[in-house]
Amino acid sequence: MADLAIGIDIGGTNIKSGIVSRERGDVVKSISRETASDPESISATIRSCVEELIESGAVPQTDLKHIGIASPGAVNTKSGVIFGSSPNIPGWEGTNLKDIVSEFGLPAYADNDANAAALGEAMFGAGPGCKDILYVTIGTGVGGGIIIDGEVHHGVNYGAAEIGHMIIEPGGRQCGCGNRGCMERYASITGMMITAREMLGGRKSGKLYDSIGGNIDKLQPEMITREFKGGDPIAFEIIKAQAEALAQAVSGALNLLNPAMLIIGGAISESGPEYINFLSKSITDKTFPAVSEILKIVPAKLGGNAGTVGAACLGWVS
Repeated sequence: MADLAIGIDIGGTNIKSGIVSRERGDVVKSISRETASDPESISATIRSCVEELIESGAVPQTDLKHIGIASPGAVNTKSGVIFGSSPNIPGWEGTNLKDIVSEFGLPAYADNDANAAALGEAMFGAGPGCKDILYVTIGTGVGGGIIIDGEVHHGVNYGAAEIGHMIIEPGGRQCGCGNRGCMERYASITGMMITAREMLGGRKSGKLYDSIGGNIDKLQPEMITREFKGGDPIAFEIIKAQAEALAQAVSGALNLLNPAMLIIGGAISESGPEYINFLSKSITDKTFPAVSEILKIVPAKLGGNAGTVGAACLGWVS
């Protein structure tokens, strides 16, 4: 009898779900739905995905052992309740994630999405065999997860690893959390795009500028990474600024935790070895020698499945 679980990854744009195998972390069957704008509709979508996965016939229903849910925001992993605001899902605070799927009669587990992704990478992605990991994912914001001795570190009130809100530029850009100068406002894709527009506005030349026909409104993140790989000087400066901002916060966390591995997730991690090499040098320059000596800095491997796989993993480590 196989050991399978359903993983649900709630994102601001899409809800990704799938049946995951414990043997290798494979996603046997997957379903993606657009994220609605209100909690009731989101909950209904989650139930619909679970029902469709169970009734799909992809696996025997008796092989499904539990349901795991990964969500933005701080999650009380014992009760399954979201607390604290989630900017991408208004009104989500107070939702009990476990209750959403209680009708299916399977044990339910819940955690923050970055924590779940960190666990997924640790078990089936870039980190199998490594028990001490710092995971950082770059997207619209910056999320983090900490694995210590093989377990997710949540902190006393489930608020650990909010690395994106470490202040690197006092009095800098306004952040959605209410502070100014958070790393997220410089190293996230959103922050990188702000930097890119500032740089392109002052230097109207180069392949990157030509690719948008001089219209900054047409700029997309993938254009920056593409031209970075192609050697465009402005694209290089934009990526350098992003990596330096990321390194400034991450190096402090690494000096504090001294993990064996740093895993970088999100689309920017797919920018190629040049990006990881550049980031590694910047981090090494900022960390204590005892920290950087054995540290491995690697891109994530699970890609868009990290949240789904990680959510399924929640029940396997409980």
